[in-house]
Amino acid sequence: MEEVLNVIPGGSAGLFGAKSYDLVLTTERLILARISSQLQKEAIKKARDEAKEKGEGFFKQAAAQMRSSTKLYERFFKMTPDEIKAENDDNISIDFPSIKSIKIRDTSSTDPSQPNEQQTIVIKWVGGKMKLTYRDLDVSKARDILREKLDKVVK
Repeated sequence: MEEVLNVIPGGSAGLFGAKSYDLVLTTERLILARISSQLQKEAIKKARDEAKEKGEGFFKQAAAQMRSSTKLYERFFKMTPDEIKAENDDNISIDFPSIKSIKIRDTSSTDPSQPNEQQTIVIKWVGGKMKLTYRDLDVSKARDILREKLDKVVK
């Protein structure tokens, strides 16, 4: 039975990183799960409401809101891969045999006068390509996660 093994959250793609994606690794495929702005807004509202119910002040409510969108990926561990795929029409399911390569790079600037923290994951598969950009990705951890199932194609 197919199950979710791991998630690499927080990728962005498209013009100026306008689309957010979480990369979901299952026992049989990768799913590029689109995180819509509506989903982010709902998570923020829920976190704010929960903080208010606990009687927390303004700053704790704001902190809860900031954490909420970074924890959205946790829901994938409670879903089946088919439910994840069906959650958004923009989600992309890529079966392992169709994946040609996955390149993970730290493209951060080494110039202290122009700090630019950035990492990328480029996935090429039969019929498509996606470049995800990250701000806080542990490159070696991401590589280990993907090599768990896709050793030969991860570079």
